[in-house]
Amino acid sequence: MTTLKIQLVGEGLRDPGEDGARGPHSGLHIGIQRKAAVVDLVPATAPRVTFSLEVDVVATGDELDFRGPYVHGPRGGRFLYLSWGEIDRDGSFGMVQRMKIKFGSIERALVERALASGSTLHGTLPLTDEAGNPSSGTVKPDLITWTVVPDVPNVPDDDRA
Repeated sequence: MTTLKIQLVGEGLRDPGEDGARGPHSGLHIGIQRKAAVVDLVPATAPRVTFSLEVDVVATGDELDFRGPYVHGPRGGRFLYLSWGEIDRDGSFGMVQRMKIKFGSIERALVERALASGSTLHGTLPLTDEAGNPSSGTVKPDLITWTVVPDVPNVPDDDRA
């Protein structure tokens, strides 16, 4: 078993309540689902959102299997969830809809290169559709761009030695 670092960057956020247009929801947030909980919530009004996580990867015959608290679905059909919802007055998150990012749509060579080099698998995707509404359902493979990004060491704020 090997650990794969993943960074998802979502762009094009827009709260449906902006510009006086009121959709069925306002004050939306997006987060990533970890087990049954949605974590790392970001308001839909943010210019972009970044989720950083780690998953375990196991070679099972000719396939890679992904595991861990962020991974959902049966073996051979694993995926990540990005969930949209509203935060109630008491601070609880009420899910409205979610997006599914399938591991099977990622080129195996990219996953293997990230694992071999200890780099991060970086995915960039739009979080809204052409009309500016929050995206939901399964993310089409051509809407997410995957690259392998070398890890950058932490640089201290004060670089004086």
